[in-house]
Amino acid sequence: MKRIYMLVVFGLTALAMGCSSDADHGGVSCNSDIPFLQAGNVALYKYIFQGRQRGDVRITYGPCDGQGFLVKTEEYFEDLGGFMESTGYYFHQEGDFLLSDANDGLAGTFWREYKKNAVAGDHWEEDLGGVSKIYEVLDVNSSLTVPAGTFLCTVIKSYNGNSPENYAIIHWNDEVGIVRSYTNYIDLNLDLKSFN
Repeated sequence: MKRIYMLVVFGLTALAMGCSSDADHGGVSCNSDIPFLQAGNVALYKYIFQGRQRGDVRITYGPCDGQGFLVKTEEYFEDLGGFMESTGYYFHQEGDFLLSDANDGLAGTFWREYKKNAVAGDHWEEDLGGVSKIYEVLDVNSSLTVPAGTFLCTVIKSYNGNSPENYAIIHWNDEVGIVRSYTNYIDLNLDLKSFN
């Protein structure tokens, strides 16, 4: 279930890394003009599972190396006595897309999670080892209020082609990244509490 959650966050989680340098560090470019991609940023989320707040998720945006920008995710569960997991993923930008390798075991494979300058109705597909993952842009000016404030968001729905009834919806804001992430199939919700 935690692995499913991480997929939601990046793509699901996710979430978003950057580097202020224009340098190219080997195989993946560190150049990014996606506004929320900045090394040193930290986003804190309320972790709500089956209608009950269980703790927090903190995402820290790290430096770029030859594999991309390293994103560290830490989960804190109040009802389980504290810190439970820390996971690292890589992100990079190609064109208008943020790509993530938080792909559930498909090593070295990046998929497109977020699209800068998206238009309602945009869609794209990724091949996940023989299964299609489909992304649809539902809205580009959706106002959403979460504990961190009110944001205008691009709303992206994603689902596997063989089970479209199980989906994730992520509200992205160009300045802060993920504002809300929701999955209907495991009743998991993340709401942004703070960002710097």
